[in-house]
Amino acid sequence: MPKTTPKLLASPKRGSGNACAGALSTYPAEPRSVERPIAAICDSALLEAIARAEWILTGFRNRDIRSHIFKATPKNPRRLRRQSAAIGRRLRLLRAHRIIRKIPRTHRYTLTPYGRNLVTALLAAQHADTQKLTALAA
Repeated sequence: MPKTTPKLLASPKRGSGNACAGALSTYPAEPRSVERPIAAICDSALLEAIARAEWILTGFRNRDIRSHIFKATPKNPRRLRRQSAAIGRRLRLLRAHRIIRKIPRTHRYTLTPYGRNLVTALLAAQHADTQKLTALAA
C-alpha cells in the first residue's frame, strides 16, 4: 500500500474573519521558507495608518502607507512592487466606499469627513475594553 501524504488545507477565503491573527500560518508549507507579508495586511493596521494626524493637511501616498504597514523596504524590486500593488488595491477599495478621496493632479489621498468619522469609530470600538466600559457605566 503506497504511503499517502496528508492534504494541505487551502488558504481561507477573503473576508473569512481572521485577517490578522494567523495570516502567515494559513498558507501551506512550502519547500523553501517564503514569507507572505502581503497577506498579513490587517484592516486595522491600514485604518490606523490612514488616520494619522500628519496627513490631514497634505494627504498620504501609497508609499507612506506602505512604510507604516511594512516596516522595512524590501531590496527585491519584485517584492516592493507586490507590496505597492497590495496597498493600491486596498486604497482603491477605500475610495470605492468613499472613505478616502484622491487629491486632484497628485498621487495623494485624504480622508473624507465620512471616512474620518467611520475610521475613528472603528478604531475606538477596536480599542474599547468591556471591563472599563462596564466600570464607566456603573
